[in-house]
Amino acid sequence: PPPRPGRQCLRGSRATLRPADTRRNRQPCSEATGLYPSGPTVCRDAYRLEEDDMKIRTKGTLADGFGFWEKLYAQFSFIAMGTTGAVGIGLVDWRWVLPYFLIYAYGILGIVMRHLTCPRCPHLHVYGDCLQFPPEVSMWLVKERKTTPFSASERFLFYLVFILIPVFPIYWLLSNPVLLTVFLGTVAMWYSGQFLYFCRRCRVKECPFNRAF
Repeated sequence: PPPRPGRQCLRGSRATLRPADTRRNRQPCSEATGLYPSGPTVCRDAYRLEEDDMKIRTKGTLADGFGFWEKLYAQFSFIAMGTTGAVGIGLVDWRWVLPYFLIYAYGILGIVMRHLTCPRCPHLHVYGDCLQFPPEVSMWLVKERKTTPFSASERFLFYLVFILIPVFPIYWLLSNPVLLTVFLGTVAMWYSGQFLYFCRRCRVKECPFNRAF
């Protein structure tokens, strides 16, 4: 079983801390560096997860990690959406593929994952898992751990990225009904999967898409 946080906190540990383990010993953590020298402590994360589980009891089950089929669904639908959009744009005017690629790739990797959602994600930092990428890749992308709510500018960037990804290619896809249908199908697949399933089980309560809290 994973170690239990008590008077002696864990220094630099990536151990999985279950909320149940904190109920037996609620002694405050006086010395801890946690996952990052400037970030919250592992113990604090455990207490926070316990509070989250209490809030969620009447709404559903929070995910700890994600299964193979969950990851396959999320990753396939997201990659298919971006690929179909880029192909549709390229068939009409290849010069607009690069702007879309920047929105799609940098918007997710460089903005959402590096600065917005992943720095606040208990699935990654406490449970050692990630829905979209191998956890090691996601940890490498994260600039610093955060526990604060999204600021107004962060919210704006978050919504901008997730609005532009499905909307930007439509102008070029209108000339190809088959690709447009496939694209809209992948958009519906990914966004419905997020809103109707993943976001209802997500521990990132700061995320604007979260539907669990």
